[in-house]
Amino acid sequence: MSVERIYFELEKQKNEDYYVDLAQNDIMCIPVLIDIMIENKNSINLWAESILEKVSVINPLIVYPYIGYISKAIEQTNSVGNLCLWRIICNLLVCDYCDFWKNFRNSYYKSLNSCFITEFSIACACAPKIIAAKPNEQNQIKKVLKSVGKRSFYLGQSVSARACEIAKEKANVVLDHLG
Repeated sequence: MSVERIYFELEKQKNEDYYVDLAQNDIMCIPVLIDIMIENKNSINLWAESILEKVSVINPLIVYPYIGYISKAIEQTNSVGNLCLWRIICNLLVCDYCDFWKNFRNSYYKSLNSCFITEFSIACACAPKIIAAKPNEQNQIKKVLKSVGKRSFYLGQSVSARACEIAKEKANVVLDHLG
């Protein structure tokens, strides 16, 4: 299918599953979705992220060649907007044959060590998949999560006791999951 035809199909605003199938059956759909995800600053980019996330779960190998472009999207968005993008990357780590993890590793640990609860929460949500794909990271992730009680967390510009409690809860959930 031509790129123009794919854009035409995307304009129809059909059921999301339709587009997941389209992306799996026409490889040209993936770069179009990534282009939408990076270039648009409205709800359509969230829609493209959602489709790519579903495809990355079902068939990570067809999305993996575009992991570099997805990383550009992470750099362009705020921490709250990164949750879906990080989930896509975590889904792709199962087939990380080019070891792109090394490009994301520092960003991930920066988020895991963040004093902002939203950024820390995203890193916690990603931890199990990262460890499943990159088992060598387990000890470092556990170490950071175990020290969370010694840290302060912010909501906005102020230290928040509730944010500290939430961070501890999130860390404990991940640690319990890891055993």
